[in-house]
Parts: sequence; structure tokens; C-alpha cells
Amino acid sequence: MTKIPGHQIRFENTKKQILEAAMHLIQEKGAKNVSLREIARKTNYSPAAIYLYFENKQQIINAVQIHIEDIFTDLLILYPKGSTYTQILHNFGNAYFKFQSEYPEYFFLLFSKLDKTYSLKSGDYPPSYRLIIDTIMNGIEEGEFTITDEFTLEEIVFILWTQIHGIAIIQQNILKKEAVKWSNLYERIFDDLINRYLKT
Repeated sequence: MTKIPGHQIRFENTKKQILEAAMHLIQEKGAKNVSLREIARKTNYSPAAIYLYFENKQQIINAVQIHIEDIFTDLLILYPKGSTYTQILHNFGNAYFKFQSEYPEYFFLLFSKLDKTYSLKSGDYPPSYRLIIDTIMNGIEEGEFTITDEFTLEEIVFILWTQIHGIAIIQQNILKKEAVKWSNLYERIFDDLINRYLKT
């Protein structure tokens, strides 16, 4: 087994400390309102020392974004898949809710405080959006799903994604103590959406 040099371990640990400090500050103030000097103060480093690890504040923000998206994407990918594409979509929704429930601070940062914007028209999709597209397209190819001329594939994906995301936002902001109570209803809502738009 290759031994990692001590200086490399210290370097990575310091980067992690900087990112954690940045995440706390972003959660409090929003990405636009956080300065590199504040990040340095929170980590007890000088601003000059921060530049040994990151070129500028934006690079820190980008690293925070990537870190959270990686956790989110791993959870979505590794969640039990199911034997049908309908079940895969259901489990995708459950994984989405699990991320919101187990990582509420990350969920809040990812969708409220990082000032990240996507462009669906240009194919710049959130990771969760891309997974829904791939699942539906695979379901169509395998004959499990069909779509009519009433809605395009892009419109159906958008409807399903906004439904899942909307429920997660409501759970986080309004129904924190009642998420379990409504879980069966979420399943029924999702079933109705799949049957309505994908004609399973």
C-alpha cells in the first residue's frame, strides 16, 4: 500500500477546513455576500495563506458546489434501482427526499445559496434532472414508457423533476415534522404523474 506523504495529508485537511468554513458562511449570508477575508478569519488563516489552496473566492465556491453535487449524485446513483423503470423513478424520488432529509444544510446550500444557475435549453442540467432523462429514455427504448404528442420528452421530464423538487422544498421549509405522515401520498402523486404522462 502506498503511503500518502504527511504534507499532502495536511494540505488536503486544510482545504477541507476552508471548504467547511465557506459552507457555513454561504449558508448564513449567501455566496455573493461572502468574502475571502471572512473565510480566512473563520479558519484562523491569513488571506494570503488561503491563496496557497485556492486562486480566488470563486474557486472556493465552485469547490463547495462540486462537493455537494458529488454527495447528491452518489446518493441518487447508489440508491436501490428497482426491477422496472417505474420503480427506478420512484426510488429516484425517494433518494431525492433522503438527501433533503439527511443533508438539509447541503440541500439548502445547493438550491438556495450558491447562486448556481442552469440552462435546460443548452443542456446544462442539474445532476438530478439528467438522471430522470436517462431513466425515461431507457424506459421508452425498453417499451415500458410511451409518450404522446401532447407533451414532449423535455416537458415530461420537467414536470416530474419540478414535482419531486417541489415536495422536497415543502418538506424542508414547511412540513419538517410531518414528512413521514405524507410519504404515502407522495407515492400516489408520483404514480399519477407517471401514468398520466408516460402511459405505462
